[in-house]
Amino acid sequence: MSGIAGIVRLDGGPVDRALLEKMADFQAFRGPHGRSVWCEGNVGFVHTLFKLNDDDAPAPQPLSLDGKVWITAHARVDAQAELIAALCGRGRQVAKGASDAELLLHAYQAWGERCLEHVIGDFTFAIWDARERRLFCSVDHFGIRPFYYARVGNSFAFSNTLDCVRLLPSVSERLDDIAVGDFLLFGRYVDLDRTVYADIRRIPRAHRLIASRNAVDVQRYWEMTEEAEIDDSDPEALVEEFRFRLLNATRDRLRTRRVSVFMSGGLDSTLVTASAVKAMREQDRHWQITPFTTVFRELIADDEEIYARAAAEHLGLELRLQSGDAFTPFDWAECRAWRPPEPTNDPAWGRYVRGMGEVARAAPLALTGWEGDEPLRAWLPGYWRRLSRGGQWARLLSDMAWYVRKEKGLPPVGARTALVRLRRRLRPGALPDWLAPDFVRRAGLRERWAHSRYAQARALREDSRQRYLNCVPWARAFEGYDAGWIGFPIETVHPLMDARVIAWLARAPAIPWCRDKHLFREAARGMLPDQLAYRPKTPLSGDPTEAALRTKSIYVPRVVAGHTAGSDYVATDRLFDWKDALREGGSFGARLLGLSFIAWLATAQRHNILGNTKAGRETTAAVGQGRASA
Repeated sequence: MSGIAGIVRLDGGPVDRALLEKMADFQAFRGPHGRSVWCEGNVGFVHTLFKLNDDDAPAPQPLSLDGKVWITAHARVDAQAELIAALCGRGRQVAKGASDAELLLHAYQAWGERCLEHVIGDFTFAIWDARERRLFCSVDHFGIRPFYYARVGNSFAFSNTLDCVRLLPSVSERLDDIAVGDFLLFGRYVDLDRTVYADIRRIPRAHRLIASRNAVDVQRYWEMTEEAEIDDSDPEALVEEFRFRLLNATRDRLRTRRVSVFMSGGLDSTLVTASAVKAMREQDRHWQITPFTTVFRELIADDEEIYARAAAEHLGLELRLQSGDAFTPFDWAECRAWRPPEPTNDPAWGRYVRGMGEVARAAPLALTGWEGDEPLRAWLPGYWRRLSRGGQWARLLSDMAWYVRKEKGLPPVGARTALVRLRRRLRPGALPDWLAPDFVRRAGLRERWAHSRYAQARALREDSRQRYLNCVPWARAFEGYDAGWIGFPIETVHPLMDARVIAWLARAPAIPWCRDKHLFREAARGMLPDQLAYRPKTPLSGDPTEAALRTKSIYVPRVVAGHTAGSDYVATDRLFDWKDALREGGSFGARLLGLSFIAWLATAQRHNILGNTKAGRETTAAVGQGRASA
């Protein structure tokens, strides 16, 4: 994952070249194959290069086609043939084999701000337009690649690595109370532009940012719109169309012959793996796909290996197993290089980073099965209403009859969801008793808790999958694959998160295609063993984190010893009452969020990463350089 960063002095003053060099040094762990700094007057860009193939020779970045418009980008532009044809139609001369960054520059030159209407893929970039004296930045449709920024005084700094932005001396280390409160209540930030730091923001998915001397303007550039449902009068043709779209999305992402896959025994990741194998076999060259599966043998009962091994054998692949049992809760807090840049609700983060390292050593590119669930999440009462409003009575009766036969019960009409909405509106529930009272008042957490719980209940009855999908906070799920979080470069891609695939899936009729992932099951027939295609969708047999907390020692009390900063947010004496609950067979529950936050905060203090001091900034820079040499 290449690194990008930059600074713009909005008042026209000169940029500090030494600071840009420090940002480039910090980003070396992201891009071990090249490093470049461009600086001109009040603007400077940084780029560190990560190559998927040793023989790749992309145009060096930061890049300009005319000396007036410059770009630094970490991007993969998909559907390139269609984009190049459109560019040529606008009079652009696109060189053969143009890099992704060159295509983005051509698109900006051709369409200006509206270039994002013509580009799909995974991207994060910044373009400096010297003619307009402005910075134009964006992230992709689903926020797969991050973009962090801070405007402090007359300086605007950005990077795809959060800790890199913190190198700017004027960026404070003050935490954002709202973000901390959201994490402690929900495990994520409700406002998609927040980070844990008050001075640093991120561009939300499908948004663009324009920074000029007068303002920093962030606007949405894309959202899914309601379209007519797909004609499923020929079911076999519909299934084949899905296979074709997934294969194309997978092809666009296979830019190397050596690939890893995060493959469970479920439908999503095995379908992606099967598509990758088909795409590779079309090429007349050697290739290697290595699937990785996490299995549990001690903490919980687990049968993933059975199904994953069946899929691997069917596809002719050698399966590698990773132990899900091999961790002690919060062991990541003992290692500075493993500390995530923001709080994470994952006591097994250390195991995850070690597993990602094994995947990265096997191949520079990894595929995942994200995200096959959300696009097929259909609220059936809304679906029945749409059919009745449209006068599609035959289809309504036919689909209801299918539901009765399949589910052996009456179709839902929305009464239960309405009751949930009403209950959450009238009785939003009590706040966790381990939150510090002063913090609850300071951050307005009671009001935020009640509002967010009601908003979640409203989302349960969204009868338009397109409107629902526009609100899904996917970006946080993808952060764990990013080099800025794990500390080393690997390109992780998600074929099911292709904008073309998601938009098409959202148009599939709810019955029968969305129910129990019927579409995926039909697509798997012939591509995967029947035991996968007809495997019931079942959750894990238990919570491995809670099982580990019951059976293994925990680092948190030792990690937080001697640190008091957490008391501004959490009443630690109440938080640690979880031990009694576990001994009595109770649930660990929301206390995990409190412990995760305290572990993150105390570890940052222990390693002198927090604190707007020269020593704190030097420690942050040292972490990046240490990751690069690891």
